[in-house]
Amino acid sequence: MFIDRNEPKNAIANLQKIIDFFPSSFLLDDVYFLLGNIYLKEENEPKAKGAFEKIIFDHADSIHFVEARKKYRKLRGDEILN
Repeated sequence: MFIDRNEPKNAIANLQKIIDFFPSSFLLDDVYFLLGNIYLKEENEPKAKGAFEKIIFDHADSIHFVEARKKYRKLRGDEILN
């Protein structure tokens, strides 16, 4: 809801609460992916990189894995070949 209303600070706070209160949720990869994308829009690259890194290292079976890896590599400065 906060994402749709363009309130990124509130969205980040709520997503962080989900991470804190439900650390073993099977939807945690979705939360980290949303968080990473919000941080990208807010131009907070270190935090976006951290969120995508959590998917890569802790949720390798995620449906978001490939996209998170692409975004992580781009933030890290790797050259991405198509």
